Amino acid sequence: MVQNSKAMQVWEEDLSTKAESTREVYYRYFNRFLKRWSLTPDELYEKRRADLAGDDPRDRQGVERMIKVQMAEMVEQGFSASTCDQLLKAMSSFFDSQGLPISLKSKDKPKGVTNGGQRLALRDHITKMYDHVSDENRLKSRALLMVLKDTGLRVSDVSALDLGDYWEAQDVEIEGLKFKVLDPKATQKTGAPAITHLGPESIRDIEAYLEERKEKGEELTEETPLFLDRKSGRASSTSLSMILVRLAKKIGAKGISAHSFRKRHTTLLESAGVPENWIKKLQGKAVGGSMGPYSRPEELLNGEGETLTDKFVASYDTLKVFDVEASEQQVKDQADRIKDLDAKVKLLEAEKAQAENGISKVFDLIDRMNRRIEELEKKENS
Repeated sequence: MVQNSKAMQVWEEDLSTKAESTREVYYRYFNRFLKRWSLTPDELYEKRRADLAGDDPRDRQGVERMIKVQMAEMVEQGFSASTCDQLLKAMSSFFDSQGLPISLKSKDKPKGVTNGGQRLALRDHITKMYDHVSDENRLKSRALLMVLKDTGLRVSDVSALDLGDYWEAQDVEIEGLKFKVLDPKATQKTGAPAITHLGPESIRDIEAYLEERKEKGEELTEETPLFLDRKSGRASSTSLSMILVRLAKKIGAKGISAHSFRKRHTTLLESAGVPENWIKKLQGKAVGGSMGPYSRPEELLNGEGETLTDKFVASYDTLKVFDVEASEQQVKDQADRIKDLDAKVKLLEAEKAQAENGISKVFDLIDRMNRRIEELEKKENS
């Protein structure tokens, strides 16, 4: 961040009441804007003042045009509309603090910024994304998809998960299915605790991802991030979001983003009869006001009646995207197919070796015939 900048000092004072996570996001996108247009905060402030003070009304929207151009560039690069919205929020916050508010029309914003979020992630979307993951990040991407659809967490909260959170979770087994209930952890955006639940599909793919990391020689500790970036550091919320953006683009599912999974989680649990306050507890949303005695999970987590975990497990059929029996059969079918392919490869290798041996014999025969012909010609000439 630029030092000795009055514009930044004014903005930072205005941001002091915001959550730390919000400030960090705003600073990141604001710096991205400055870098794109090669400006300092004070230069940007002076440009806005000059634009508004000019006689030509066409100049007064100069900054707005710069923001629109950059958002369009971000869309072309594969960023979601919600990510573009973060840039717009950061720039609006900066200029509001300077007393020079900006104004963009709804039609000028990337599709999805003003419609309350992205499309709902459907089962078909998730299974197709699951099948289209890259070979390099196959297990990581699949674990991410399952965690997001099971938990309804924001990507910032998934990014903050450590292996200790996973290992120390309470194990719950009901009717042969394994679930995990993580210790309540403050969410990044609101600070409200999330009572995170993981279903069998998440657990299966997390375990596969961790096994892969162990085989590569990684030292796994309680402080190790659950999701890593390419440099073996903690995967940022942006990098995790981009995995989803790229997968959605691969399958032609426009409008699917990380928030689509959160909306799916909310919608499906509501349809399964989970009270609104209970869903907020699962996702780490702030719970305010009174919504009736049966919407307070904290009253039931002491053993009185149905617990939040009981309700989650009972509703899990709505969240899962693979049939358990079918997935086990798919694993067996896949193993059988691998055996068949191995057998075919060995057969082809044998046929190749046989063919090479046959070709070698043919050449030997031709050599012998040529030598015999030479011998006969010599006798005839003698």
